[in-house]
Amino acid sequence: MYILAKSLRKPALPVCALLLALSGNASVEAGTVGVPAFKKLGDVEVCVRRNDVEECFNRVKEYVEKHPKEELEAARVVRLNFHSSVALEFFERAIKRHGVSVCVDKDLKLAALSGLALPGDYPNAVRARKIFSEQCLSELEPSVIKEVADEKGSSYLKDNACPILQKNGKAPESCRSGAAEEKSVEIAPEVLPKLDKSKVLLEDGKAYRGGEGEKITLIPLKGSDLYLVRFDGLRGPWNGKTILHKREERGNGAATFWTEHNGARWNSIVQRDWIEVYAPEYKPGKGFSISYSETDTAAIVPQSVLDAWMP
Repeated sequence: MYILAKSLRKPALPVCALLLALSGNASVEAGTVGVPAFKKLGDVEVCVRRNDVEECFNRVKEYVEKHPKEELEAARVVRLNFHSSVALEFFERAIKRHGVSVCVDKDLKLAALSGLALPGDYPNAVRARKIFSEQCLSELEPSVIKEVADEKGSSYLKDNACPILQKNGKAPESCRSGAAEEKSVEIAPEVLPKLDKSKVLLEDGKAYRGGEGEKITLIPLKGSDLYLVRFDGLRGPWNGKTILHKREERGNGAATFWTEHNGARWNSIVQRDWIEVYAPEYKPGKGFSISYSETDTAAIVPQSVLDAWMP
């Protein structure tokens, strides 16, 4: 799923988030009721800063319907401004129009890796498998092999990519060990420890922002791989709550933050060269991207995060 990544403990991240913080003129004006049709693809950059992201995405689709020759550029714009895997819909169309020459596009590679990291029944995971196995195998294979080789334990990436790599005799060792690891997880699933809240010691935390005002605060517990994660500004049962998570290393600085939800493991935060958040009943099947916020980090009150935690 993934390329170069930086730890969440570091204050800087690559610019590959939900929104591009760009300024400039565009035909979409702030405060409009509804989102007017785009006059150019560049309008999306202002739109996602001022309007509902889903409405902006629909305007991109409408624009491409009227300007089909811009499908490839639209795919790149969508990859930059939305969840990377969403761009696969446009890359599919671009491949159909322009052929496999599209397969060398760096944004397609990022979108495909993002799609392969989703649960297998998600539409964009299906698109990613099809593009990888049927259209862009030779172009995407080196990157997919590298990322699969770095995966530890079970993952959606391995579930999606390993059968394709095995069929072509290119599966790394991590694919061959995946089945045994998965079986082990099913027999003895890992659970979070029971902690005494009064004895918990916190380290310095970091705060991150999503494109629609979501705020995610992560505070590591001293001397462990456990984190208190506070969710604010999103709909659903986790809004305003602090939830204990465990950080699981995935190699090359990549990681997954997971917790327990409804009696099962829930992968809440996926960190690679971008960071994506998945919260119950909020943007189901999509998740949302976050980027580091220096302002919100400076405003963290660790005690309030701890007080909101109900072990």
